[in-house]
Amino acid sequence: VDHGGRIAQALDETAAQSGRGFQEEMLEKLREVRPLGTPAKIENRGAGAELVEKASQLYPDDWTRKADQFGPLKVKARKNTRGWAATLPDESSYGQVRLPEFGVVDYQPNAGYIMVPTGELSVAVHEYGHRLQAALPELDAIFAELHRRRTAGDPLRRLMEWYPGYRPSEVTREDKYFNPYQGKEYDGQPLEILTMAFEWVLGSDRATFEEFRRTDPEMLKLVIGLLFHFKP
Repeated sequence: VDHGGRIAQALDETAAQSGRGFQEEMLEKLREVRPLGTPAKIENRGAGAELVEKASQLYPDDWTRKADQFGPLKVKARKNTRGWAATLPDESSYGQVRLPEFGVVDYQPNAGYIMVPTGELSVAVHEYGHRLQAALPELDAIFAELHRRRTAGDPLRRLMEWYPGYRPSEVTREDKYFNPYQGKEYDGQPLEILTMAFEWVLGSDRATFEEFRRTDPEMLKLVIGLLFHFKP
């Protein structure tokens, strides 16, 4: 957070001088110090693969390279779908697995599957973040620690309080997150902290980014510090 705070302060100054927005200035400076732009390796082709490739190019190349080495990845897209991502466990006893939209697939250790809504780059950034989460648990642990610190003693609440279409089993610790979904927990594991943070910083439009920036400056500083300095 401290590293990110110093970078954010410098970005504020250069953005004011250049006339560019903070988000645009951040991506420009990031490209100057870290290799970006190499797309993730995806086994299949199609609109979903193209979208996730585009999303992956916003992340540092050494992150996507680790994800490529972790296991194979397949992607599909469909209109008006709720995006999701899954990584099969590193075990060899499964044989075959049935997945929504993909059907029955042969088991491969650490194989990844992503479904994205057609044309939604921000969702693709989010879902590819889940893939990075699986491939880089040490990166995810940083976000999980922040969540546990910030929500210590907070109750679990049903997401359907905000989003009526959600299942009663989908629960969150609200905190002061930009969106209560970010605090969602899966059997006690906070798996949306990383993904939502990178979605807002790398994949959102300018208005959404600026609102996130005002709402949760601590999260923004953490993301910036990691983008500029975290190396697997």
